[in-house]
Amino acid sequence: MFVSDIKRKRLIRVFLYVFVAVFCVLFSQVYGLFSHGVTSFFMTYLFLPPLFGWGTELLLFFCAPRRFRRIGDNLFHAGIATATVGFLLQGIFEIAGTDSPYMIVFVVTAPLLLLGAVVDFLRPEGREREGDHETSVGGR
Repeated sequence: MFVSDIKRKRLIRVFLYVFVAVFCVLFSQVYGLFSHGVTSFFMTYLFLPPLFGWGTELLLFFCAPRRFRRIGDNLFHAGIATATVGFLLQGIFEIAGTDSPYMIVFVVTAPLLLLGAVVDFLRPEGREREGDHETSVGGR
């Protein structure tokens, strides 16, 4: 894959995270209109996980000489998505005045996924395996 393709895909991800953050702000505002004046920290700051993903992608775009391998890339995006859904559900539960014992799944899973992405990013460059960014034929 050419360097320009890699930069183009990373730039698309940056814009995608901005779009998701703006959508989260709009969603929380519309949800707030129908919540009868009840607010939630998690619903108010629903845009923070996608904003964190945006900042990380932007930082990697300009500063990092290397990039995530495919598994680290997938772990990172899954961690951001898990954190965003966790914020959304916790906000809905708080506004509804209820609780769920399953919220611990989001609290544990999102940091573990992000930690896995960091470990993969910090793993030394070695012989690339089948399915990584650089060696996959016709890869993404």
